[in-house]
Amino acid sequence: MVDEIRALRLLSRATNNVSLLLIEASVEQAMRKAIGLRNVLVHEYVGVDDSIVLARIEDLTDIDDFASQVADWLAASD
Repeated sequence: MVDEIRALRLLSRATNNVSLLLIEASVEQAMRKAIGLRNVLVHEYVGVDDSIVLARIEDLTDIDDFASQVADWLAASD
């Protein structure tokens, strides 16, 4: 999880003279939560309430926002 979190930090920060502001802070936070849920599910750290997983699957707005913001940045950098 450390590498995923580090990557998200890079995508939402600016360093030196190069702006790496690809995603908004709110999207970064949402993606951190998604990474955490993924790790719980994959590594079976704790029991998971199926209704929580289903609710998460039914609302993927934050993932759409993340993909949209990265796509916008890629389009702008062409």
